[in-house]
Amino acid sequence: MECFGYEWNVYRDWGWVKKVPPQARLEAWGSLMEDAETAFSAKTLLTEDDLVGKVVLDAGCGNGRYAFQAAKKAQRVVAFDITCSVDVAKANTDACENIHVVQADLLGPPFRPESFDTIFSIGVLGFTLDAEVAFDSLSRLLRPGGVVAVQFSHRGNVVFELMDNAIRRLSSRLSVGQLMRFAAFMAGIGKVMHGLRIARYANLILRVQPTRHHMFDWYSAARIDRRSYDDVFSWFERRGLEVIAHGKRDSTAARYLRAIVFPWALVVKGRKPVP
Repeated sequence: MECFGYEWNVYRDWGWVKKVPPQARLEAWGSLMEDAETAFSAKTLLTEDDLVGKVVLDAGCGNGRYAFQAAKKAQRVVAFDITCSVDVAKANTDACENIHVVQADLLGPPFRPESFDTIFSIGVLGFTLDAEVAFDSLSRLLRPGGVVAVQFSHRGNVVFELMDNAIRRLSSRLSVGQLMRFAAFMAGIGKVMHGLRIARYANLILRVQPTRHHMFDWYSAARIDRRSYDDVFSWFERRGLEVIAHGKRDSTAARYLRAIVFPWALVVKGRKPVP
């Protein structure tokens, strides 16, 4: 958790930047406010109807960039994180009267059951001790008729996962400073792969991107709880939630490519029926 708190203090403006020089665009990929807006939509599948006039929960808010995107339409957004990143999120969103930031544990959030109309969690469940337990703690907070969207690590590429686990055994032993240097090294590889236009294929076997921030974020955790779409669909079903949107492809070929080329991302959105 120390690394994630450190990350958002270093990259406190990530997702809030309005403009970068063209020559810095690759290293800053994902840092622009427009990038955060696009990512929020893609990583939650939330629609305008899911946000307008709603009480929304951002579970694992980091520096608050996605809470800010939700707050553009929501009545109120509660954003929480277990790390000291909440200080950054609070500072970034302090001008937004409809955003409230608190420090809390995803496995035991301090909110009453059925408190929220919309809940989303982006890139967080996989870094908990048990992603299903974390999901269960969120599902209890959802009101009847409300929607919950989760995006986290996808299981499906054995080669990628073996390589990733091996790297994590190394990276988890590094100090924060050493991990930042390791992230810079991996980002350097990512830039080379991007320049050669083979980054997509390199990601068949390991996660490599041209941004130090993404590399630091990815390799911070010693372990990651990966799940398949079928796993997550079953979570929704067991809790009486109806899956209404997801990122799983329909054809056999597309499912294969999704699992291999993008092994780290799945997204599922569901609704709690009204009794």
